[in-house]
Amino acid sequence: MKKVITIIAIQFITLNAFAQSSKLDSLLILLPQTAEEDRITLLHEIVKSAWTSNPTLVIPFGREAIRLSEEQQNQRLLSISYRIFGGLYNYMSEIDSGKYYKLKALQIAQKLQDSILLASSYNNLGVTEQTVGNYVEALNYYYQAYLIVKQLFDYPSYPVILANLSEIYYDLAEYDSAVFYANMAVDITSLQPNTSRHLLTLNALARSKLAQNELDFAQKHYTTIINISRKIGDKRYAAYANQGLGKLYTTLEASGYARLHLARAHALFSELDDKAYLAEINMDLGNLKMYEEPDSAYYFIRKSLSISNELGLKDLLIDNYKLLITHFGTQRNFDSLQYYLAVYQELQSIKRKENNLLSIQGMFAKMKDEHIREQLNSQSIELEQKTFETNFFVAFTVLTILFAGLIYRYYRKQKMLGIYLTEVNEQITNQNELIDNKNKKLRALNSEKNDLINIVAHDLKNPLSNIISSVQLIKDSDRKKSDVPLEIIEGSAIRLSNMITKILDVEAIEKGLTNLKLVPVNLSDILSDICDDLDNQAFAKNIKLHRDLSSGIIVLGDKTYIYQVLENIVSNAIKYSPFEKNIHVVLKSYNRLAKVEVKDEGPGISDKEQTQLFQMYQKLSATPTADEHSSGLGLSIAKKYVDAMYGKIWCKSKLEQGTSFYVQLKLA
Repeated sequence: MKKVITIIAIQFITLNAFAQSSKLDSLLILLPQTAEEDRITLLHEIVKSAWTSNPTLVIPFGREAIRLSEEQQNQRLLSISYRIFGGLYNYMSEIDSGKYYKLKALQIAQKLQDSILLASSYNNLGVTEQTVGNYVEALNYYYQAYLIVKQLFDYPSYPVILANLSEIYYDLAEYDSAVFYANMAVDITSLQPNTSRHLLTLNALARSKLAQNELDFAQKHYTTIINISRKIGDKRYAAYANQGLGKLYTTLEASGYARLHLARAHALFSELDDKAYLAEINMDLGNLKMYEEPDSAYYFIRKSLSISNELGLKDLLIDNYKLLITHFGTQRNFDSLQYYLAVYQELQSIKRKENNLLSIQGMFAKMKDEHIREQLNSQSIELEQKTFETNFFVAFTVLTILFAGLIYRYYRKQKMLGIYLTEVNEQITNQNELIDNKNKKLRALNSEKNDLINIVAHDLKNPLSNIISSVQLIKDSDRKKSDVPLEIIEGSAIRLSNMITKILDVEAIEKGLTNLKLVPVNLSDILSDICDDLDNQAFAKNIKLHRDLSSGIIVLGDKTYIYQVLENIVSNAIKYSPFEKNIHVVLKSYNRLAKVEVKDEGPGISDKEQTQLFQMYQKLSATPTADEHSSGLGLSIAKKYVDAMYGKIWCKSKLEQGTSFYVQLKLA
């Protein structure tokens, strides 16, 4: 215990030198004299007093709260300690660590069935998912918190949940709903104007009004936020407000004011070490300087892109690539424009799959269905109560007139209730129809998946061709010289078995190969084996297969997937090359990366068709020169495999000048 007090005293001295608020100072003064049972709650207050302005300073206090909660075996305080510690990591842009501790808090809350703990945990997890752009998951968490909170009286975080609902509707571009929830939150917090909670709700409202182009309203509220922030020493909301004013003046093309406010926001977020918002500010500066200072704009956009990629901020990545498209378009740099346009379209496609309208509508339908079920349960309870009252009066009523009157009253209420239940049943029927429609779409997707597996089998044709040609060699040659063809047969059969196992793993394909285990693989040996296996195919068309392979290049990946991807690319080069041409297979390494280039002298691919290369079922204008089979699925599958191994695959080509395919993987 003496050791603990010494540690706390040292932390107190360190923090006291840097503390920026009188509240933190007063809490630290109380800490050494606080009893053991109250120490955890005080530690929570210390963390919350500085977690938005300087979270790294109070991390030791968060750890101390977790340790004491575990020692005292107090599950409720442990859940709170985990949640607050996760919030600290969230403010430091350590998203994965923050989510880890928040999920631990939720697990304890679920075991305890504590409504307040559950609401707080759901709300905090919603913040984490919203930060990285997972809006469907965030909305689900916020809604779970809202369902609990609306049944609790005087719950202090109710305006915070309303503000978070406003923010998520803002991110979903539902600005009317965003303004509605923000106004509700502001009405509640206006009773305590000089608080961070009031700043939170004002910022949500100003942001939504700015999106609706109500510039005067937004400017007034952002100015109010700055004034209150100065008064209470809250740097974070001062940074938010300056960023909002920077965006506002950018819209008004008042570049001087915009530059001033964005610079202030950048300085504040740098001081807070908030990487996520620094990524946003750099993007805003890039947008501001797009036309007046294009080189400076490119610098800020690339800086934002680097941070966004590091933190996994999907929406910011998309917005930055969109700005790069505009930048290179104005610079008339069409090669870079084409590259970034392809990346942008790919990210947009992924976003549409993750946040598709059906997912959101399905959740809204679930919400509405739960609401209807609540109404039905309430009406059922009311019906049982009325039935009991009626039976009671019937049992003790002697007069026939009173008995008849009671029966009449009961009949009318039953009739009205029946009408109401009929309407509710109609609503449920509509919901069931919506679910049936979605099931039909899911069955269609399942059918498409089965077609995919059937067509994908074309990739097995090359190993089978090697087996057949090797068998033919055995028949035509002397028995004593048959060892080499037999080895080819054995190797091809083993690869064929491995490929079938991978292809039939439908669950892995549907889940984006999340269970893939990456191990060191000798890429030089794989490419050498592929060239050996495809020599016969090239020889049949009198094509020379040149190799320039650096030896001993080891990459992280799955051997079967790498073999299938590279065999597909080399096989395509042979398939689409005219007779008596050359194909060059090159393997080099640089900057912790390995790059494979397969270059042919075929007809080339147009710019338009290059954008469709890696999409399913895309058969392009070029055709195999010897009537070979082509399904249009090989490259789409190759891209899935390469993406799963954290690599890149792309193409460069010009009509009548041949084609080069590139595959890049990380060195082990």
